[in-house]
Amino acid sequence: MSAEVSESVEAGFAGTDEALPEAGPDPVKGLKVWIVACTLEGEGCARPAEAAAEAAKELGWEATIADGKLDPNEQANQIRNGISAGADVIVPLSISCDTVPGAFQAARDAGVKLYGLYSRDCEKPLLDAQIEYGDGVEDLAVDVVGPEIAKYVIAETDGKAEVIHLFFDDGGGGRDLGQSFVKTFASDCPDCVVHETPVTGADIAGGRLQALTSAALVKYPKADVVMAPFDGLILLGVGAAVGQVAAQGREVLLTGLEGLEPNLKMIAEGGPQDLAAGSPGGWHGWATIDGINRLFAGEDQVDPGIGYQLIDKDHPPATVPYEGNERSLGWKDNYRKIWGLNGS
Repeated sequence: MSAEVSESVEAGFAGTDEALPEAGPDPVKGLKVWIVACTLEGEGCARPAEAAAEAAKELGWEATIADGKLDPNEQANQIRNGISAGADVIVPLSISCDTVPGAFQAARDAGVKLYGLYSRDCEKPLLDAQIEYGDGVEDLAVDVVGPEIAKYVIAETDGKAEVIHLFFDDGGGGRDLGQSFVKTFASDCPDCVVHETPVTGADIAGGRLQALTSAALVKYPKADVVMAPFDGLILLGVGAAVGQVAAQGREVLLTGLEGLEPNLKMIAEGGPQDLAAGSPGGWHGWATIDGINRLFAGEDQVDPGIGYQLIDKDHPPATVPYEGNERSLGWKDNYRKIWGLNGS
């Protein structure tokens, strides 16, 4: 295991949040925001959607949350519903353009702005804007956090992991996140073995995650790591499957990404989940509304300061659910200040 891997993991434990925005334009008046969440059944999509709606209402805007139900057809329908409802801006949340390109194009054709949250653009760009993380990072989870989770696994297994990788190929962020795991193992862990186990939206919606994970644990009896792309999938059956083999004496390291409250409780209590890469869903929601305000005010996007934190039993988070580290917990009041609210 290289020194770079060890240093990177230590930096992840410390948290990587940066300086909060210092100024912004006055709130634009009377916007109508239509937020299309990938699904409202999972907290990882629901929490940033609800936070964005909360922030929009603080600015006096009208906000609607629509449920994409993990179905590209439904997600496309909800984007078109936003167009029909007269939205000024539609926020596709964890919905990548290449899964619903016709709906994205329809919004552009209708003059409706598109602001991406956890959403990849098409090769021919159709998003009007999205959160800018700085340093050339397009997608924080894919470009930074995914590789760091893999490095944690490498460090915890002394570079000899045998991994069941639950690969959620949604055509967008889930696919890219999974590929970032694989690339990191290929470059930084020559002695690691990765077994790719496909997961589909239908598996998630149909309640098949526990059976799918259990089958993989039987198929690969020497596997000592299970990597789930998101904490939400651990709650929907992956954690139960790993918990069953743990009760039989098999040690399996289970990792996720989000930092949701029940997942952090599992980690604090010793399993079955061992690691969450904390990503602040509420902060992302508020940062999206700040970005939309800048877009409509004709100003450039700014880096909101959002980073991540590696969380395990020995490195607890500052908040539950995870919403930033101790350096950044004033982000909500900071937005109110730069928006000129509450007499600030």
